[in-house]
Amino acid sequence: MNDITYTSKELLTWLWHDYLKKHIWMLGFAIGFMATEGEALGANFTDGQRQIRRAVSPWWHLC
Repeated sequence: MNDITYTSKELLTWLWHDYLKKHIWMLGFAIGFMATEGEALGANFTDGQRQIRRAVSPWWHLC
């Protein structure tokens, strides 16, 4: 059995270069879809909740 240890930086570098970088477009699409879905769920808030949402959401004008 190998007793090789890796630092967090080495593992994150491997994860990015050998896997995530190849799927950057899919990750971007998924994040965009989740943001859109989250904003759509916020459309059912009451007026008081909507005012709070507008204070913290950069896309409040879309609600």
